[in-house]
Amino acid sequence: MLDALESSHPISVPVQHTDQIREIFDRVSYCKGASVIRMMNHFLGEETFKRGLTNYLEVHKFSNARQDDLWQQLTLQAHQDGSLPLHMTVKEIMDTWTLQTGYPVVTVTRNYLNVSAYISQERFLLSSNTITNATWWVPLTFTTQEAPDFNMTQPQLWLENVQSTVVEGLPGNTSWVLFNVHETGFYRVNYDHANWRLLISSFQQLPDVTRAQLLDDSLNLALSGRLEYRIAMDLTSQLITDVEYLPWSAALTALEHLDTMLALTPAYGNFKHIVLALLDKVYNSLQFEDRALDSHLDLLNRAQVLSWACRLDHEFCVWNAKNKYRRWMTQELEERETGPISPNQKEVVYCTAIKHGGADVWNFAWKKYQLSNVGSDKEHLLEALGCSREPWILNRYLSWITSNSSGIRKQDGARVFVTVANNVVGHSLAFNFLRDNWDALQSYYGVAFSSISRMVSAIATYMNTPLQLSQLEKLQDENADKLGTTTQSFKQAIEVVRANVQWMANSYNEVNDWLESYSKSHYL
Repeated sequence: MLDALESSHPISVPVQHTDQIREIFDRVSYCKGASVIRMMNHFLGEETFKRGLTNYLEVHKFSNARQDDLWQQLTLQAHQDGSLPLHMTVKEIMDTWTLQTGYPVVTVTRNYLNVSAYISQERFLLSSNTITNATWWVPLTFTTQEAPDFNMTQPQLWLENVQSTVVEGLPGNTSWVLFNVHETGFYRVNYDHANWRLLISSFQQLPDVTRAQLLDDSLNLALSGRLEYRIAMDLTSQLITDVEYLPWSAALTALEHLDTMLALTPAYGNFKHIVLALLDKVYNSLQFEDRALDSHLDLLNRAQVLSWACRLDHEFCVWNAKNKYRRWMTQELEERETGPISPNQKEVVYCTAIKHGGADVWNFAWKKYQLSNVGSDKEHLLEALGCSREPWILNRYLSWITSNSSGIRKQDGARVFVTVANNVVGHSLAFNFLRDNWDALQSYYGVAFSSISRMVSAIATYMNTPLQLSQLEKLQDENADKLGTTTQSFKQAIEVVRANVQWMANSYNEVNDWLESYSKSHYL
């Protein structure tokens, strides 16, 4: 999401001031950086990549090096191995990914009469109204329904830093084509409607990674206005028979945006019922309790499924969470023990019990937080304490993040604020607290650290009205001379809220109509 903002930044950034150092070490630097390295590993081939990296380390051992030195060694090895055409260099390719902001969406428009496709690229932005001339060297891989091959991840052709190209020899109008095999390229793919429909009809037969890729791309393309929501939601509805981790992980991550945009609207009831219906099979297959034969992916899948099921008030999920927490409260245990609550269930049990409980439940968790000497458990408890639906408890909790004597460490203050801001009941309380205590927060945390930047980023989550946008802009303007390291965070937060306001104007009715239609047709 961050790299889909105009106010994002490249992976490699020249720094002019010390404040900028902390600002740029974010998901773009770390997550995007790792993703483009993965892409490079695939377009060069793993053996070429390893040999080139070994040569780079050998040549530059005991000395300094720049990124161009790595590109040079990888190019030499790629040309030697024949994995890169001689007219291409790694520097030429990778400079478009590391020195340029953002990433592309590749649009595949098929001509079913002459079995070809027009391939074009543009920068992917949350606001599809923004036009840029940015282009990338894009490694294109593709497979077809007639001859599916999901193992070939070296490029069959390149978009060589140009806007478009044409691919010939594709199948007819009864077979799908799929680009970016295994999502090894760092780009999204959009298709013409006919090809999307072909992919939807074959969704259950596709590999886990591909199903996840299609869900992620379609929901984010719809979010940005590049794809009709009815296609993205029709694809998402295919999850009703899916129990695998990767597709659900992609879908639930992408559905976060819908969850926050719809949370205070009349459409949220239908949204809840539909997502719970889609979760039914995977919830029943995993159940609430850990099992001896669970794989690592089972544990991860259960954690995300329980989190959403309990959040949406799934009856048995909520009952199990509250019951485990209540048993913990009533048992005589050592202070550091959590009794019937397994480590994998702590987040969802703590949060759900506190959300549905009163002051006694909250106070018990706060006591356990103070007594615990286990770092991970203290983090779970600190975040769960922000799940309360009692405004007075949340306001009190926020007031403690500027006090040395409250028991909340200074380095944990932002964590407390973010968890309250991510609570639909606590969001407006968090914004008011930030606005009314700006000077106190800066005095307590200092302008050179990232705590306040994290707070600013968090308050954009539920904001989607023109009034909220103006309030955020006013907060920035009133503190223009003392923003410090929050300058970039304010730019990004304001851009997110503008995109949210635009989404409500352009997409809310379309989503609401689909939700109503699906609910009626499936008797939800």
